Amino acid sequence: MNPETPLPQLHADFHRMHDLVTSIGDNDPTAHLLRQLYDDLALTGVERLRFTLTYLAVQHIGTAALVFNRTHCWREMIEALQRHPGRVATGPERRGHQVTGDLARHLMHIDKLDQDWEGIDAYLFEGMIWPTAYVTTPAYVAPEFQQANWDRMLIRVERLYGNGPWAAYRTCRLLADVHDWPLQMTGFNNRHVDGQRRALTALYPHVKPSADPAVITQFDQVAMMLQADLQRDGLPCTSWLVADSLRLFDRMLAGRYYPGMNLDQQYREALESGLPPAFWLPVQTARAKAFPGAYLAERYHGEVPNTARARIYQLTGKVPHREIDQ
Repeated sequence: MNPETPLPQLHADFHRMHDLVTSIGDNDPTAHLLRQLYDDLALTGVERLRFTLTYLAVQHIGTAALVFNRTHCWREMIEALQRHPGRVATGPERRGHQVTGDLARHLMHIDKLDQDWEGIDAYLFEGMIWPTAYVTTPAYVAPEFQQANWDRMLIRVERLYGNGPWAAYRTCRLLADVHDWPLQMTGFNNRHVDGQRRALTALYPHVKPSADPAVITQFDQVAMMLQADLQRDGLPCTSWLVADSLRLFDRMLAGRYYPGMNLDQQYREALESGLPPAFWLPVQTARAKAFPGAYLAERYHGEVPNTARARIYQLTGKVPHREIDQ
Protein backbone atom coordinates (compact mmCIF):
# COMPACT_ATOMS: atom_id res chain seq x y z
CA MET A 1 0.00 0.00 0.00
CA ASN A 2 1.19 3.50 -0.76
CA PRO A 3 1.42 5.17 2.70
CA GLU A 4 0.63 8.54 1.11
CA THR A 5 -2.82 7.46 -0.11
CA PRO A 6 -5.39 9.58 1.79
CA LEU A 7 -7.94 7.59 3.77
CA PRO A 8 -10.98 8.93 1.83
CA GLN A 9 -9.26 7.92 -1.40
CA LEU A 10 -8.62 4.45 0.03
CA HIS A 11 -12.34 4.05 0.77
CA ALA A 12 -13.21 5.26 -2.74
CA ASP A 13 -10.76 2.75 -4.21
CA PHE A 14 -12.30 -0.05 -2.17
CA HIS A 15 -15.78 0.86 -3.45
CA ARG A 16 -14.47 1.03 -7.02
CA MET A 17 -12.77 -2.35 -6.74
CA HIS A 18 -15.80 -3.94 -5.04
CA ASP A 19 -18.12 -2.67 -7.76
CA LEU A 20 -15.82 -4.00 -10.46
CA VAL A 21 -15.11 -7.45 -9.04
CA THR A 22 -18.76 -8.15 -8.22
CA SER A 23 -19.90 -7.00 -11.66
CA ILE A 24 -17.39 -9.18 -13.55
CA GLY A 25 -17.72 -12.17 -11.19
CA ASP A 26 -14.12 -12.14 -9.97
CA ASN A 27 -15.16 -12.27 -6.33
CA ASP A 28 -15.99 -15.99 -6.77
CA PRO A 29 -15.62 -17.07 -10.41
CA THR A 30 -16.03 -20.73 -9.49
CA ALA A 31 -19.65 -20.21 -8.43
CA HIS A 32 -20.49 -18.33 -11.64
CA LEU A 33 -18.77 -20.93 -13.83
CA LEU A 34 -20.36 -23.94 -12.12
CA ARG A 35 -23.88 -22.53 -12.34
CA GLN A 36 -23.49 -21.91 -16.07
CA LEU A 37 -21.68 -25.19 -16.71
CA TYR A 38 -24.31 -27.27 -14.92
CA ASP A 39 -27.08 -25.65 -16.94
CA ASP A 40 -25.22 -26.08 -20.22
CA LEU A 41 -24.50 -29.77 -19.53
CA ALA A 42 -28.02 -30.36 -18.15
CA LEU A 43 -26.63 -32.16 -15.09
CA THR A 44 -29.10 -33.63 -12.64
CA GLY A 45 -29.31 -32.32 -9.08
CA VAL A 46 -27.33 -35.31 -7.80
CA GLU A 47 -24.64 -34.85 -10.46
CA ARG A 48 -24.36 -31.14 -9.68
CA LEU A 49 -23.85 -31.78 -5.97
CA ARG A 50 -21.35 -34.54 -6.68
CA PHE A 51 -19.29 -32.29 -8.97
CA THR A 52 -19.39 -29.41 -6.48
CA LEU A 53 -18.12 -31.65 -3.69
CA THR A 54 -15.44 -33.05 -6.01
CA TYR A 55 -14.33 -29.51 -6.83
CA LEU A 56 -14.28 -28.59 -3.15
CA ALA A 57 -12.03 -31.57 -2.44
CA VAL A 58 -9.30 -30.03 -4.63
CA GLN A 59 -10.44 -26.43 -5.28
CA HIS A 60 -9.02 -26.69 -8.79
CA ILE A 61 -11.44 -26.71 -11.71
CA GLY A 62 -9.18 -28.74 -13.98
CA THR A 63 -8.46 -31.52 -11.50
CA ALA A 64 -12.11 -31.66 -10.47
CA ALA A 65 -13.17 -32.14 -14.09
CA LEU A 66 -10.58 -34.86 -14.68
CA VAL A 67 -11.54 -36.79 -11.53
CA PHE A 68 -15.26 -36.37 -12.12
CA ASN A 69 -15.00 -37.26 -15.80
CA ARG A 70 -13.88 -40.78 -15.02
CA THR A 71 -17.26 -41.73 -13.64
CA HIS A 72 -20.33 -40.37 -11.86
CA CYS A 73 -19.86 -42.75 -8.92
CA TRP A 74 -17.88 -41.94 -5.75
CA ARG A 75 -16.59 -45.52 -5.40
CA GLU A 76 -15.22 -45.67 -8.92
CA MET A 77 -13.60 -42.25 -8.57
CA ILE A 78 -11.82 -43.51 -5.45
CA GLU A 79 -10.70 -46.72 -7.12
CA ALA A 80 -9.35 -44.77 -10.10
CA LEU A 81 -7.27 -42.58 -7.76
CA GLN A 82 -5.97 -45.66 -5.93
CA ARG A 83 -4.97 -47.32 -9.23
CA HIS A 84 -2.94 -44.25 -10.22
CA PRO A 85 -1.03 -43.10 -7.11
CA GLY A 86 0.77 -39.80 -7.37
CA ARG A 87 -0.02 -36.14 -7.03
CA VAL A 88 -2.72 -33.91 -8.46
CA ALA A 89 -2.98 -30.14 -8.85
CA THR A 90 -4.98 -28.38 -6.15
CA GLY A 91 -5.73 -24.87 -5.00
CA PRO A 92 -3.52 -23.49 -2.18
CA GLU A 93 -6.16 -24.28 0.44
CA ARG A 94 -6.19 -27.97 -0.55
CA ARG A 95 -2.47 -28.78 -0.56
CA GLY A 96 -3.27 -31.60 1.86
CA HIS A 97 -5.13 -33.38 -0.94
CA GLN A 98 -2.36 -33.19 -3.56
CA VAL A 99 -1.36 -36.78 -2.81
CA THR A 100 -3.98 -39.02 -4.42
CA GLY A 101 -4.15 -41.25 -1.34
CA ASP A 102 -5.21 -38.33 0.86
CA LEU A 103 -7.73 -37.16 -1.73
CA ALA A 104 -9.12 -40.70 -1.95
CA ARG A 105 -9.54 -40.83 1.85
CA HIS A 106 -11.54 -37.60 1.76
CA LEU A 107 -13.78 -38.98 -1.00
CA MET A 108 -14.11 -42.30 0.87
CA HIS A 109 -15.60 -40.44 3.82
CA ILE A 110 -18.10 -38.72 1.52
CA ASP A 111 -18.90 -42.08 -0.10
CA LYS A 112 -19.52 -43.69 3.31
CA LEU A 113 -21.91 -40.89 4.29
CA ASP A 114 -23.54 -41.18 0.86
CA GLN A 115 -24.17 -44.87 1.53
CA ASP A 116 -25.15 -44.59 5.21
CA TRP A 117 -27.58 -41.72 4.65
CA GLU A 118 -28.82 -42.89 1.24
CA GLY A 119 -27.46 -39.73 -0.31
CA ILE A 120 -24.83 -37.20 0.82
CA ASP A 121 -27.50 -34.51 0.52
CA ALA A 122 -29.50 -36.24 3.28
CA TYR A 123 -26.48 -36.00 5.58
CA LEU A 124 -25.99 -32.33 4.77
CA PHE A 125 -29.72 -31.52 5.11
CA GLU A 126 -29.94 -33.00 8.62
CA GLY A 127 -31.20 -30.37 11.07
CA MET A 128 -31.69 -27.67 8.44
CA ILE A 129 -34.81 -25.56 8.14
CA TRP A 130 -35.76 -26.73 4.68
CA PRO A 131 -39.18 -25.79 3.22
CA THR A 132 -40.92 -28.50 1.21
CA ALA A 133 -41.03 -26.08 -1.72
CA TYR A 134 -37.24 -26.31 -1.99
CA VAL A 135 -37.61 -29.78 -3.46
CA THR A 136 -38.64 -28.18 -6.75
CA THR A 137 -37.89 -24.47 -6.47
CA PRO A 138 -36.22 -22.12 -3.95
CA ALA A 139 -38.67 -20.67 -1.44
CA TYR A 140 -38.35 -17.82 1.02
CA VAL A 141 -36.55 -18.61 4.27
CA ALA A 142 -36.25 -15.86 6.87
CA PRO A 143 -32.66 -14.56 7.27
CA GLU A 144 -32.40 -15.71 10.88
CA PHE A 145 -33.22 -19.28 9.81
CA GLN A 146 -30.76 -19.12 6.92
CA GLN A 147 -28.08 -18.06 9.39
CA ALA A 148 -29.00 -20.95 11.71
CA ASN A 149 -28.74 -23.29 8.71
CA TRP A 150 -25.30 -21.86 7.91
CA ASP A 151 -24.04 -22.52 11.43
CA ARG A 152 -25.36 -26.10 11.38
CA MET A 153 -23.92 -26.75 7.94
CA LEU A 154 -20.46 -25.48 8.93
CA ILE A 155 -20.34 -28.05 11.74
CA ARG A 156 -21.46 -30.96 9.55
CA VAL A 157 -19.11 -30.14 6.67
CA GLU A 158 -16.12 -29.59 8.93
CA ARG A 159 -16.53 -33.19 10.17
CA LEU A 160 -15.52 -34.54 6.76
CA TYR A 161 -12.03 -36.03 6.62
CA GLY A 162 -9.46 -33.40 5.68
CA ASN A 163 -11.79 -30.43 6.18
CA GLY A 164 -11.18 -27.39 8.35
CA PRO A 165 -12.92 -24.04 8.89
CA TRP A 166 -12.00 -22.65 5.46
CA ALA A 167 -13.14 -25.77 3.58
CA ALA A 168 -16.41 -25.67 5.53
CA TYR A 169 -16.87 -22.00 4.66
CA ARG A 170 -16.22 -22.59 0.95
CA THR A 171 -18.64 -25.51 0.92
CA CYS A 172 -21.43 -23.44 2.45
CA ARG A 173 -20.74 -20.62 0.00
CA LEU A 174 -21.02 -22.84 -3.07
CA LEU A 175 -24.07 -24.66 -1.75
CA ALA A 176 -25.75 -21.28 -1.36
CA ASP A 177 -24.45 -19.59 -4.53
CA VAL A 178 -24.60 -22.54 -6.93
CA HIS A 179 -27.33 -24.75 -5.49
CA ASP A 180 -29.58 -22.08 -3.93
CA TRP A 181 -29.62 -23.75 -0.52
CA PRO A 182 -31.08 -21.50 2.21
CA LEU A 183 -27.78 -20.52 3.82
CA GLN A 184 -26.61 -17.09 4.91
CA MET A 185 -23.28 -16.37 6.54
CA THR A 186 -23.37 -15.26 10.15
CA GLY A 187 -21.19 -12.16 10.47
CA PHE A 188 -18.14 -11.60 8.27
CA ASN A 189 -15.82 -14.45 9.32
CA ASN A 190 -13.22 -11.87 10.42
CA ARG A 191 -12.00 -14.09 13.24
CA HIS A 192 -10.60 -16.68 10.83
CA VAL A 193 -9.17 -14.54 7.99
CA ASP A 194 -6.06 -12.40 8.48
CA GLY A 195 -6.45 -10.66 5.10
CA GLN A 196 -9.88 -9.29 5.98
CA ARG A 197 -8.56 -7.85 9.22
CA ARG A 198 -5.58 -6.24 7.47
CA ALA A 199 -7.87 -4.61 4.91
CA LEU A 200 -10.18 -3.30 7.62
CA THR A 201 -7.21 -1.91 9.53
CA ALA A 202 -6.11 -0.06 6.37
CA LEU A 203 -9.61 1.39 5.95
CA TYR A 204 -10.22 2.03 9.67
CA PRO A 205 -6.77 2.66 11.25
CA HIS A 206 -8.19 3.01 14.76
CA VAL A 207 -8.80 -0.77 14.79
CA LYS A 208 -5.45 -2.43 15.41
CA PRO A 209 -4.54 -5.84 13.92
CA SER A 210 -5.39 -8.57 16.40
CA ALA A 211 -7.32 -11.83 16.68
CA ASP A 212 -8.34 -11.02 20.25
CA PRO A 213 -12.12 -11.59 20.67
CA ALA A 214 -12.67 -8.01 21.88
CA VAL A 215 -10.90 -6.63 18.82
CA ILE A 216 -12.77 -9.01 16.53
CA THR A 217 -15.96 -7.35 17.75
CA GLN A 218 -14.52 -4.02 16.57
CA PHE A 219 -13.66 -5.53 13.21
CA ASP A 220 -17.24 -6.77 12.85
CA GLN A 221 -18.58 -3.32 13.75
CA VAL A 222 -16.50 -1.49 11.12
CA ALA A 223 -17.32 -4.21 8.57
CA MET A 224 -21.00 -3.43 9.17
CA MET A 225 -20.26 0.27 8.62
CA LEU A 226 -18.53 -0.60 5.35
CA GLN A 227 -21.47 -2.78 4.33
CA ALA A 228 -23.88 0.09 5.02
CA ASP A 229 -21.73 2.43 2.88
CA LEU A 230 -21.85 -0.03 -0.02
CA GLN A 231 -25.60 -0.35 0.38
CA ARG A 232 -26.03 3.44 0.22
CA ASP A 233 -24.07 3.38 -3.05
CA GLY A 234 -26.45 0.75 -4.42
CA LEU A 235 -23.73 -1.92 -4.61
CA PRO A 236 -24.11 -5.65 -3.82
CA CYS A 237 -23.36 -5.96 -0.12
CA THR A 238 -24.16 -9.35 1.39
CA SER A 239 -21.79 -10.21 4.23
CA TRP A 240 -19.86 -12.72 2.13
CA LEU A 241 -19.46 -10.29 -0.78
CA VAL A 242 -18.02 -7.73 1.63
CA ALA A 243 -15.71 -10.43 3.03
CA ASP A 244 -14.63 -11.43 -0.49
CA SER A 245 -13.75 -7.84 -1.39
CA LEU A 246 -11.84 -7.28 1.84
CA ARG A 247 -9.60 -10.25 1.08
CA LEU A 248 -9.08 -9.07 -2.50
CA PHE A 249 -8.41 -5.49 -1.39
CA ASP A 250 -5.76 -6.73 1.04
CA ARG A 251 -4.06 -8.56 -1.83
CA MET A 252 -4.35 -5.52 -4.11
CA LEU A 253 -2.78 -3.28 -1.45
CA ALA A 254 0.13 -5.72 -1.27
CA GLY A 255 0.62 -5.81 -5.05
CA ARG A 256 -0.75 -9.34 -5.43
CA TYR A 257 -4.12 -8.78 -7.11
CA TYR A 258 -5.92 -7.03 -9.96
CA PRO A 259 -9.63 -7.29 -10.85
CA GLY A 260 -9.92 -10.27 -13.17
CA MET A 261 -6.95 -12.15 -11.67
CA ASN A 262 -9.12 -14.96 -10.29
CA LEU A 263 -10.73 -15.36 -13.72
CA ASP A 264 -7.25 -15.59 -15.25
CA GLN A 265 -6.23 -18.19 -12.67
CA GLN A 266 -9.34 -20.23 -13.43
CA TYR A 267 -8.46 -20.23 -17.12
CA ARG A 268 -4.87 -21.26 -16.40
CA GLU A 269 -6.02 -24.15 -14.18
CA ALA A 270 -8.32 -25.46 -16.89
CA LEU A 271 -5.75 -24.97 -19.64
CA GLU A 272 -2.88 -26.70 -17.84
CA SER A 273 -4.97 -29.67 -16.73
CA GLY A 274 -5.18 -31.21 -20.18
CA LEU A 275 -8.95 -31.48 -20.13
CA PRO A 276 -10.44 -33.66 -22.88
CA PRO A 277 -12.35 -31.72 -25.57
CA ALA A 278 -15.62 -33.14 -24.25
CA PHE A 279 -15.16 -31.00 -21.12
CA TRP A 280 -12.77 -28.24 -22.24
CA LEU A 281 -15.19 -26.92 -24.83
CA PRO A 282 -18.14 -26.68 -22.37
CA VAL A 283 -15.86 -24.87 -19.89
CA GLN A 284 -14.90 -22.32 -22.55
CA THR A 285 -18.54 -21.89 -23.58
CA ALA A 286 -19.67 -21.46 -19.97
CA ARG A 287 -16.96 -18.87 -19.30
CA ALA A 288 -17.99 -16.92 -22.40
CA LYS A 289 -21.57 -16.81 -21.11
CA ALA A 290 -20.76 -16.13 -17.46
CA PHE A 291 -18.08 -13.42 -17.70
CA PRO A 292 -17.50 -10.18 -19.70
CA GLY A 293 -15.46 -10.77 -22.84
CA ALA A 294 -12.88 -8.13 -21.92
CA TYR A 295 -11.91 -10.23 -18.89
CA LEU A 296 -11.56 -13.59 -20.67
CA ALA A 297 -7.94 -14.67 -20.98
CA GLU A 298 -8.97 -16.77 -23.98
CA ARG A 299 -9.32 -13.54 -25.96
CA TYR A 300 -5.97 -11.93 -25.25
CA HIS A 301 -2.38 -13.12 -25.08
CA GLY A 302 0.25 -12.83 -22.40
CA GLU A 303 1.03 -14.11 -18.95
CA VAL A 304 -1.95 -15.20 -16.85
CA PRO A 305 -2.18 -14.40 -14.05
CA ASN A 306 -0.16 -11.25 -14.78
CA THR A 307 2.12 -10.46 -11.84
CA ALA A 308 3.09 -7.06 -13.26
CA ARG A 309 -0.55 -6.07 -13.56
CA ALA A 310 -1.07 -7.11 -9.94
CA ARG A 311 1.32 -4.34 -8.86
CA ILE A 312 -0.44 -1.53 -10.72
CA TYR A 313 -2.53 -0.34 -7.79
CA GLN A 314 0.37 -0.53 -5.35
CA LEU A 315 2.56 1.53 -7.68
CA THR A 316 0.06 4.01 -9.16
CA GLY A 317 -2.98 4.06 -6.86
CA LYS A 318 -5.22 3.22 -9.86
CA VAL A 319 -7.59 0.25 -9.78
CA PRO A 320 -6.85 -1.71 -13.01
CA HIS A 321 -9.91 -1.80 -15.27
CA ARG A 322 -9.40 -3.78 -18.45
CA GLU A 323 -12.11 -2.03 -20.49
CA ILE A 324 -10.42 1.32 -19.76
CA ASP A 325 -6.71 0.63 -19.90
CA GLN A 326 -6.45 -1.97 -22.65
